[in-house]
Amino acid sequence: MSAHISVIIPAWRAASTIRHAVDSVLQQTVPVLEVLVIDDGSPDDIGGALAGCPPHVRVIRQANGGASSARNRGIEEAQGDWIAFLDADDEWLPNRLEVQLSAIAPYPEVEFVAGKYLLRFPNGEDRRAGPLRATTGRPLRMDGAEAFNYAAMCWTGTILVRRTAIGNHRFRTDLRTAEDREFWLRLILDVPVFAVADPIAIHHIR
Repeated sequence: MSAHISVIIPAWRAASTIRHAVDSVLQQTVPVLEVLVIDDGSPDDIGGALAGCPPHVRVIRQANGGASSARNRGIEEAQGDWIAFLDADDEWLPNRLEVQLSAIAPYPEVEFVAGKYLLRFPNGEDRRAGPLRATTGRPLRMDGAEAFNYAAMCWTGTILVRRTAIGNHRFRTDLRTAEDREFWLRLILDVPVFAVADPIAIHHIR
């Protein structure tokens, strides 16, 4: 199983969590091409928190522009054929990429991959979330309300998308909420999608 994957992680006030997020990428059963940590003008020491990481973990600093701006910068810098996303205070399960790549191996037409994930609450409780089971395990083409509802259930930390599918699409920097779902919706309307039924990442509720 081979894929050239760039991972984009926007970071702002994340020095206390960024190393855990990056380590969850480095511990994947499928290695990635690069990890792009976009330091979005953070007032804390993101670079220092990642001292000692391997060379393919790159910290790119820019003036503060918000998560959309940081993700767009990552897209511009990415060298991989596939792009995956993670937030600086969340984590992937160790087999996240292996599960997704294995699932879509029979379906070369798929260009957007999502999946179930765990919401982890401060008391340690885990709750499953993500696309409805009826929409998992097979390639789908969607439009209209179906595409809107699917995008609303997709979480950033599970998304894997071909660089060619992104094309000229970028996150809207004028949106302060749901900017990620709006971006997923535009991609979902363009390309075949697939979601895995098992949780592959953890979204920490803080």
